[in-house]
Amino acid sequence: MNNMTLDLSFLSASLSPPIKPPRPVNVYDILREGWRETRVDMTLLFFLDPKERHGLGSLVIDALLRCLDGAPRIVASGRAEGVTLRDEAQHSSEWVIGTQVDFIDVYATNRELGIAIVLENKIGHELNNPLKKYAKQALDEGFDTVLVAVLAPESRTHRNHEQNEYLSRSVTYAELSA
Repeated sequence: MNNMTLDLSFLSASLSPPIKPPRPVNVYDILREGWRETRVDMTLLFFLDPKERHGLGSLVIDALLRCLDGAPRIVASGRAEGVTLRDEAQHSSEWVIGTQVDFIDVYATNRELGIAIVLENKIGHELNNPLKKYAKQALDEGFDTVLVAVLAPESRTHRNHEQNEYLSRSVTYAELSA
């Protein structure tokens, strides 16, 4: 009998586990601890400002506008009709972004467009801020379109029903980053 050796090298396959692509970095997951809320405010300030050196231009403020598209605008008496933001406000570099403006976490204004966005950043705390007061600040400054939004890891509403009348929309970090 002849000893035959079969060449099975063509069957060689890697038996190591498949390589998973690394999970995308989400800066808000990293900074989500409650005591770091101010750091997230500063991060938002940096990325929302189209004139900052991040090189993204208006990409991040445009993403926030897309999240708020159709949300009720806020008037002195509370919620009013929804506002369309997709076309008119996209790609503007005229945004002025501030943090801790009269206790407003992030305050984005665009005089050219007549839009003010009050952004309450909530990480690890309940939403119990005076949203009506925050809206009044923007209304008193003469903005035609005032939007009050809460940004948090999960959807939030105010514990006070009356204050919810001054909330345009709750936006999650995942919605903003998507």
